Amino acid sequence: MKQKIICTLLMLLFGLMFLSDLITASEKSDKGKDLYSNNCQICHGMKGDGKGPAAVAFHPAPTAFAPEFWKKDTKRVITDSILHGRGKMPAINLSPEEIQAVIDYMTHTYKK
Repeated sequence: MKQKIICTLLMLLFGLMFLSDLITASEKSDKGKDLYSNNCQICHGMKGDGKGPAAVAFHPAPTAFAPEFWKKDTKRVITDSILHGRGKMPAINLSPEEIQAVIDYMTHTYKK
């Protein structure tokens, strides 16, 4: 009887830990999506195609997150672009955790 209770409690504990990880991952994904929407989407587009509403003002056009883009060291490229700007893109003041959230969102959403 005691073993059954201990086993049940351990299963509940592991279940709660798993749910906690899922919630944390979901919150990070939402944060990355929000950051992308608020800082990147206007130029890079909702689809990551470089055709956001402000893209017409840029020559060359903003980077499209097409398959060729992902062949580079994308984490470094995205991080450097956010921190220092790139071409006409201004630097964006994001924390390392926010940059990682954007990278995770972009990778999940646009990498094919």
